[in-house]
Amino acid sequence: MDMKKKIILCAAVLTLFAALIGCNKTSDTHKLLDDIGALSDKVTGITQNEVHELLGSPAGKLSGFWGDMYYNSNEQAVIIYYDANGEVELVKMAEFPAE
Repeated sequence: MDMKKKIILCAAVLTLFAALIGCNKTSDTHKLLDDIGALSDKVTGITQNEVHELLGSPAGKLSGFWGDMYYNSNEQAVIIYYDANGEVELVKMAEFPAE
């Protein structure tokens, strides 16, 4: 096998490996977002940057409050509120009125 084919093969293997790692993180994130109690225990007191490292970029930001919105695997909104120091103060499911 010539050097060019070896490089292409190595790049393909590394890409596949990176994709598998990414899928696992997404799965772990959804599991955490599905269990509000475990999520609250894990993130209460940590900074917004640490939350973003753990859960990724939020789906949205709150208007009027300092908070981030994520969606769990059931497409329910999970809201993370921050205190004046930028640390997680409260985690809860969004309660939208029934239509």
